[in-house]
Amino acid sequence: MARVRVVEDAGSAGDAVTGIYLRVTAEESIKTDLSLPNQRRRGLEICTERNWSPVKVYQEPRHVGGDEPPAKRPALAALLADIEAGHVKRVLVRHDDRLWRSTEVQDVILNVLRRNTVDLWTFAGQRELRSAGGRFAIKVLGAAAELEKGLTGERIREMKRGKAHAGRLGGGPPSFGYTSQSRYKLELRHQGMSEDEAHRLACEKYPVAKTWYLDEREAEVVRIIFKLYLEERLGSRRISQELNRRGHRRRNGYAWSAVKVGKIVNNPAVAGLTAYDEEAYVKGLPSKAARFRQTLFPGQHSAIIPVERWHEAQRIKTEVNSRLIRTKGSSSARIYPLTGVLVCGVCGSQMSGKSSGTQRSPYYVCARRKYYGVTDGCSGPSMHMRWADEAVLDYLDKLFETPESLQAIRERVNRELADRAPEFETRLREVRASMAELEAKQRRWMEKYESAIDDASAEIIWQRIRELKNQELELRRESDGLEQQLGASSTRQLTLEETAAYLARLRDLPSAPAVKRRAFIEKLHRHHDLRIRVLDARRLAVFMRLDQADTCPETPEKAGTVGCRVAIFGKAATTSIPGPMYPGKPDPGGPTKTMLCPPDAAISSARRATSCPRTSAMSAPIDGRKSGGATVSAVRGWPCNASTNSFKCPTGTMAQSPPTTAASAAFSRGMNRRATEEARA
Repeated sequence: MARVRVVEDAGSAGDAVTGIYLRVTAEESIKTDLSLPNQRRRGLEICTERNWSPVKVYQEPRHVGGDEPPAKRPALAALLADIEAGHVKRVLVRHDDRLWRSTEVQDVILNVLRRNTVDLWTFAGQRELRSAGGRFAIKVLGAAAELEKGLTGERIREMKRGKAHAGRLGGGPPSFGYTSQSRYKLELRHQGMSEDEAHRLACEKYPVAKTWYLDEREAEVVRIIFKLYLEERLGSRRISQELNRRGHRRRNGYAWSAVKVGKIVNNPAVAGLTAYDEEAYVKGLPSKAARFRQTLFPGQHSAIIPVERWHEAQRIKTEVNSRLIRTKGSSSARIYPLTGVLVCGVCGSQMSGKSSGTQRSPYYVCARRKYYGVTDGCSGPSMHMRWADEAVLDYLDKLFETPESLQAIRERVNRELADRAPEFETRLREVRASMAELEAKQRRWMEKYESAIDDASAEIIWQRIRELKNQELELRRESDGLEQQLGASSTRQLTLEETAAYLARLRDLPSAPAVKRRAFIEKLHRHHDLRIRVLDARRLAVFMRLDQADTCPETPEKAGTVGCRVAIFGKAATTSIPGPMYPGKPDPGGPTKTMLCPPDAAISSARRATSCPRTSAMSAPIDGRKSGGATVSAVRGWPCNASTNSFKCPTGTMAQSPPTTAASAAFSRGMNRRATEEARA
């Protein structure tokens, strides 16, 4: 028996594939018969027995519940997208509950399957989707799965509530400051001890299982945290820095951060308390409130700090937070267009937006600096959001105005239209064949309808005729759209004037809503590999492919063509940005004395800092020179080529810096000339 062919891309398989969907929850992953390898192995065996080839496996990357919508399940979303595109002819799962454990999710999936005439198979056999009885059976099974999940959740909530009222812990690993029999046994196993010996020693030291015992080494750190918080009134960031300075580390060996310190302060377990969300229990909903906001009960485990000190810490925290100027929804409502494409030039981490309320200017900051701070994380500079967004969009606007860019974009669009014509023709033939088949089915069902012996049979047959008619109307609409696209792709040729008129709308992007700017940046990142590296607080390196059909050249003669560009632009900061973040301190990326330096030394001092032990080795510049009027400096990851005076991009492609376009070169020369004059002054 021949083995089936497993493909990675359903669209390039040639024929419609059989999609095997795999999913487990966190609780199900410990069951041997429900593991992902077993589901995959059995699914491929069934495909081999039935000669279903090719096959694509859709596996969820992490534990997800069956009641989650497709938008929160990447594998299921990809499966439904391939079904809508016509690349899947059947779906195979271990059981129906792999796809859904909620009637709402079930309706969404079944509508997609029926609309595209895709069969649903389980390891036990095929599910009937065409008949009313088959759909009713699937609805009953879906409701039963939802009922089972709901009853299980109610039992678990009752158990946790009873434990909390009795002062017992609800399960899970012990909090920082405590240990248990199972944790100590696991530590001994990691040291190379046998299973039996580790179990014996763990039972001798901690005789009662599922009980928390004090870990004196960790408990001492907890006491230090509350002492610094209550007596010296230090914040979470300064406490984490002090703990790292004293040599304390977390349980996993990593350095302390402000987030982890805040979790210790908010944890009621360190005061010998247990928590349960009584409000959510009364409403019959899962708990989403933080533990320190839930109803507290005296616990049976030992307290590390007195209850009074823990309540005092909560009072101080509430008092401090009430003084902060915050606007409702200010943090979540703001959109940062360059998030995901902006990269720190020191440690290479992605930079994300940050702000505190609507009265303070937003800015981009390195992920390591945001999490660990400047001292223990990364010393890379932050960047004012408005300046960065306007600078990048202004550069892209000037880049797309050049004749060579217009010609390259025009040729690429026309080439894509011509290449897609055969695909339209193939799909059009398939749609027309399906329409002819549906018309034949309708004629047969109409004959049955005319010869029906009773009203009940006639009603069932008429429902089937309506379904076939709806499918035919959908195929007819698709056929009309394909005919229009096929006619446009075969006769239409985009002109330079039309290309320029379309790209001219980029001039309105700086003043457009942040949602549109974000969508534009995401498309450039997805289709043209747009990436932006922060060299210092006022200099950016933009990398982008304008023509992915012709990969970036490797030879110096072809470097700098339209296919691949690296542009370095910006200036040393000399003027302040209006609207300071807070009085008495400069804006992120604003003017400081260390940034007012000649262009030859315009590499930010933050990139040469040695305070970050992880990034100091790679933050020092390797080489520096002037190229085309702009300072070009190589850092690790983007090394310079001394012979060709060009950058080596992270993807291994070569490109001149700055770009060869007149507008971009003039832009860079003007910025550099102004910085030189101000530095001399």
